[in-house]
Amino acid sequence: MSDPSSEGHGTLMAGDEQDPNDQLGGRASSRADRGAAYRRGGFLAVQAIVLMGAVIGLLVFGWVTAGLSFYVTTVDPRGGTDPGKALDLTWAALVLWMAATLVATTGLPRRREGAEAGEHSWRRARGGAGAAVVQGLGGAIVIGGSLLGYFLSRPYTFGGSDTPCISTSCWPERPQAIALLVPALAVGLALIAMALLVDRWPWWIRAVVPAGAWLVLLSLQYGIWDTTLLPIFQGPPR
Repeated sequence: MSDPSSEGHGTLMAGDEQDPNDQLGGRASSRADRGAAYRRGGFLAVQAIVLMGAVIGLLVFGWVTAGLSFYVTTVDPRGGTDPGKALDLTWAALVLWMAATLVATTGLPRRREGAEAGEHSWRRARGGAGAAVVQGLGGAIVIGGSLLGYFLSRPYTFGGSDTPCISTSCWPERPQAIALLVPALAVGLALIAMALLVDRWPWWIRAVVPAGAWLVLLSLQYGIWDTTLLPIFQGPPR
C-alpha cells in the first residue's frame, strides 16, 4: 500500500512545477520591458540634446537677426545710407542655422496616446509638453531678443547720438526698423501659436510653419528691399 501522504506530497510538488512555456514567456516579457526602458531613456536623452540646441539658438536669435539686417542697404536718419554687405556663405549659414533652431524647438515626434503601432507616422505624430513649453517661451525670446538686438546695433535709435536726425520724426527710423524686424517678429508669434496648438496640430506642421515662415519672409524681404522699400525710406518723411 502506498502512503497517502507521499501521494499528496507528490501531487503538490507536481502542481508547483512551472510550465516551461510560461518561463520562456516571462523571460521574453522581461527583455521586452528592458528594451522599452532603454528606448525611452535614449529618446529622452536625444530629446534633451535637441531642445538644448534649440535653446542655445533661440538665445542668439536676436543677435543673428541684427547681423542679417546689415546685408541690406539702410537709410541713416542722421543722413546718408549704410550700404548692405553682399550675401555670402556666412549669411546662408546663419539663415539655415536659425531655420534648424526653429524646427528643433518642436522636439522629437512621439506617437499619440492610444494609437495603434501601425498609426505611428510623421503625419499623425504629436510633440511633447516639454517641447511645447520651449517653443512657446522661444517665441517670446525671439521677439524680445530681436527688438533688443536691433536697438543695440543702432545706437542712434536711443536718441543719444551726438548727430541729430535730419527730420524731427527721425524718418525713416521706425518704418525701416519694422520692415527689418518683420521676419523675426512673425516667427516669434508663429512659435507661440504652434506651442498653443500642441494637442491639436501634428508635430510636422508645428515644426515646418515657423521655419517656413522664416525662410519665406526673409527671402521676400531681400527680394523687395532695393526695388520697393529702399526708395520709400530714401524719400521724404511720411
